[in-house]
Amino acid sequence: MPTTGRLRGGPGGGSQDVPWGPHRGATSAGRGRNIDVIYRILGYAQVDHPGPPRTRGLALTAVHASATGRHTADPQQLETMMRTASRTGLRYLPLLGVGVLLLAACGGTDEPAAPTDDAAEEAAEEPDEEETAEEVDEADETEEAAVAHTYQDGDRITWVVPTAPGGGFDTQTRITQPYLEAALQEVTGVDVEVQVESMPGGGHLVGMESAFNADPDGLTILYAGSAIGTAHQVFGETALNMREYTFIGGLGLNDMSFAARTDLDLPAEGWEGLVQRSQEEPLLVGHTGRQNQLEMMVGILDEDGIDMNLEFVTLEGTSGVMTALLRGDIDLGMVPPPGAAPFVEDNADELQLLYGLGCNPHPVDPDMPVLGQEDFPAAQLICETLGEEWRAIFAPPGTDAGNATALAEALAIAVEDPDLQAELRATEFEVGSLPPDAMAAYINNLVDTWEGFSGYVQ
Repeated sequence: MPTTGRLRGGPGGGSQDVPWGPHRGATSAGRGRNIDVIYRILGYAQVDHPGPPRTRGLALTAVHASATGRHTADPQQLETMMRTASRTGLRYLPLLGVGVLLLAACGGTDEPAAPTDDAAEEAAEEPDEEETAEEVDEADETEEAAVAHTYQDGDRITWVVPTAPGGGFDTQTRITQPYLEAALQEVTGVDVEVQVESMPGGGHLVGMESAFNADPDGLTILYAGSAIGTAHQVFGETALNMREYTFIGGLGLNDMSFAARTDLDLPAEGWEGLVQRSQEEPLLVGHTGRQNQLEMMVGILDEDGIDMNLEFVTLEGTSGVMTALLRGDIDLGMVPPPGAAPFVEDNADELQLLYGLGCNPHPVDPDMPVLGQEDFPAAQLICETLGEEWRAIFAPPGTDAGNATALAEALAIAVEDPDLQAELRATEFEVGSLPPDAMAAYINNLVDTWEGFSGYVQ
């Protein structure tokens, strides 16, 4: 595997050779599991990796601001972060501390500089009142520009959920709604209502298309899964284009897993056992509309010389998949761990969460082995682009820029609220934060990857 790539672009411009290596998983903060960490994207750079097309992508530069207020950065840390760029090129890499970045650039240290005599004299002088007034006026103008919007008292924002009431998407939206509404009123200074509206149908497509085609006035937003939307765009008959949404930000990560009966007989543990068992007899996998992801996974594995034989059946919702497992109708169920966990708890002698398809251990079952821990070449690619997805908030294409900014700022404030974090985590949801620029980069990379492997889908 090549050991260097070429980094270009980003806020500073220019280009340089950087070390390159296989990514073995980001920190828990990078995964959004530690909500004390909120990413502020400074810019991003294109990575030219001298390998096959699937190993090229985006490396994002971020600010990592922790609740402790301690920030550090050094050249070795930056080099380490570049090494953690994944083979798909998309991982949100913590760059700790804007202040220390500036100090590092200037050769500073953590010790405060002692004031010189001249500096002490300047500090003792009274500020010029005229200059101070001008600076205040300029600051006020900047602040007003930063929150410019068209919202008015009494406006109502429709928050579309493309699923029926009671499911994971609906629950997460309704938990977040009052926090987002309060934060939006704080950001805009006006009384704006946020109302949740369920629009199920077509495997999320009805609600997603409705939001996509809504007026771009900032009065419609959507909570949806990025992988589900990408699947409709790449494989469905729809005008939906994930790249064209206005991106408000990510709310959290959703991993998939294989659930199974406890009596499923595997010749070995973990991934190797699943592969060997499928070679003896194809494993029948129940899913909720994710067959294209499974077919791409099989194709990618085949390209890497791993023969995994799966058959597929579409079922209605996680409950339908888990019920089919209980009856013994299927061998595996592709399900999100939080949705499957209640069925496993109620039927512990018969059902289990067998294997995670994400990149890192899942909080629902931290001991469950996951694909990101495997060392075969395709593992990281599959877990990042097929095994996990960001659930995010979108607005119609071309949404008023000021309103979109206000919504993004409100979402960032809401996600930092410890009460919201606690409520969402109580549902085993992986709370996270992904700003609009990073969300756009993530979606573009996801669509590119899926389009590249669409030939595997039957």
